[in-house]
Amino acid sequence: MIPPKKTRGLGKKPRLYMTSIRLDRYVIDYFAEQYPARKQAMMREVLANFVRSKKGEASEQAQA
Repeated sequence: MIPPKKTRGLGKKPRLYMTSIRLDRYVIDYFAEQYPARKQAMMREVLANFVRSKKGEASEQAQA
């Protein structure tokens, strides 16, 4: 009997989804200058923080 193939298991981080987005050149240039090795990760972090802040504002308005 052949043992079942081992898999990698569940990841520790949530899955990221592939998308395409068009940005102004100055935005790309800014992140490339400030974070040359991590520009994509920093863009993702800035967008995530923006969404979290907007969700917080919406819940505060709903409570008022």
